[in-house]
Amino acid sequence: MKKTIIFYSAILVCLLPVLLLRDYTPSSELRYLSIADEALRCHHFFAFTDGGAPYVDKPPLFLWLVMIGRMLPEFLQHLYLGLLSVIPAFIITEVLARLMRLKDQRLLVFRLVNLTAALYLVSMLTLRMDMLLTMFIVLSMSEFYRLYTSEHPHESWLLPLTLFLGVFTKGPIGMVMPLAVIILFLFVKGRETDFFKYLGWRTWLILFILFGGWFLCTYLEGGGGYLKELISHQTLNGTIHSPHHREPIYYYLYMVWLLLLPWSLWAILSSIRAWSSNTARSYEARIMAIVCLAVFVVLSLFSSKVTVYLLPFVPFVMSATVLDNEKGNDKYVVLSLAIPYAVLVLTLPVYIWLQMREPVVEATSNPLMWAGCASVTITAAWALWQVIRKRVYLSACVMAIGLLLCVFLFGLCWPQVNPYTGYRDISIEAMSAAKQHSTKNYVAVDLKHARNMNVYLGISPQSISKDSLTALPHNAIVMTKAKDAHLLQLDDVRTVGDKVVGYRK
Repeated sequence: MKKTIIFYSAILVCLLPVLLLRDYTPSSELRYLSIADEALRCHHFFAFTDGGAPYVDKPPLFLWLVMIGRMLPEFLQHLYLGLLSVIPAFIITEVLARLMRLKDQRLLVFRLVNLTAALYLVSMLTLRMDMLLTMFIVLSMSEFYRLYTSEHPHESWLLPLTLFLGVFTKGPIGMVMPLAVIILFLFVKGRETDFFKYLGWRTWLILFILFGGWFLCTYLEGGGGYLKELISHQTLNGTIHSPHHREPIYYYLYMVWLLLLPWSLWAILSSIRAWSSNTARSYEARIMAIVCLAVFVVLSLFSSKVTVYLLPFVPFVMSATVLDNEKGNDKYVVLSLAIPYAVLVLTLPVYIWLQMREPVVEATSNPLMWAGCASVTITAAWALWQVIRKRVYLSACVMAIGLLLCVFLFGLCWPQVNPYTGYRDISIEAMSAAKQHSTKNYVAVDLKHARNMNVYLGISPQSISKDSLTALPHNAIVMTKAKDAHLLQLDDVRTVGDKVVGYRK
């Protein structure tokens, strides 16, 4: 336990600069904050609104957690909201590590490769409910496996609770995915008739009570129209036949290679080999491979496909990777790791090339960024040398540490990047200009998701496109892209990254 605490404390230290210094993205993150602020003002807890319009896109649980964060002192808010993804990520990793009975070097490797897989690492640093959803999916599958391996199969109150919390976090996918995995697992094992031993009438009664309580509270607060829209949106539009993010059924087949970097080749190779493996841990490896297949198939069947939806796939495929690696130092494994290591050796040269060609990279350049790129290049070269010598686990640890060090160094200089990625700095300048010119009229010209700037400004700015400049009001603080500033006659122009703030008389 002491070593576990030390390990996750070290990981948290690497992530802290990004968690504390990064601005929120204008789209989803600021929108969640805006909805939470509106709910607190209107005392809504089940029927949410976004700018006064009913918001039925997400269930309440994650928004409740955000609302709690918005009530904290300002200096604690950023850390708390960041931990909403980090803590579930740690829990997922540890639950699977204990489920697979990993120890010593194998345990260390699993923790590191799981936490540094591209999609997993980015999701840890993002204010979204996907990591929380993944945690409940992992907990429900873990509880099922515990019941499956027990001497006397029986129902558990924890399984329906985690299934409900998954739905309560992000909709039906939180239940559909675990149930699909359970059904496929039992089918592969030839025990499909045992399904109701683990999910019998008691389980469905608990689920009925939990869902009934949620829907009743929603009805009392938002009315029948809101409840109907919530149910239809979550089931039909949100899961089965969504008009948004429509992609071909094979979308994840090519996206998975990017989302698992730098472990993609190793992970996919190991998962495939797990089906026919005859190592001492082949049983557990095959189980993880079954879970990976079920998750992948379920997600591919949904019409709405977004890269982050594949997040539950990551910890299970990494589990299969480590479990299958009992004889993993053969030439195929070596090659599957040597290729990405060789590519990562080029990190520093590529950064130098981008700095000479991309104005944004040059403007945000910092010695710490150079150091971060250098850390990836150096550790990749070291890891490449180790894997060539068939020290697979050591090479993976070295590469993962290099990536975490890069995140830490990049996080320290993130304030230089914020003006290009978020709206906090431009909002601060806008409020300063508004005070100077005695106006509270804010206008955003051709800025996406500008309505969510109310998180900083207190009110939503009026949004205008470049094609509607004739509607630009007077005595207003105008925010727009720097490249479009010449289209407007503004005074007191202030540059904020790639955007400007000015006053229109």
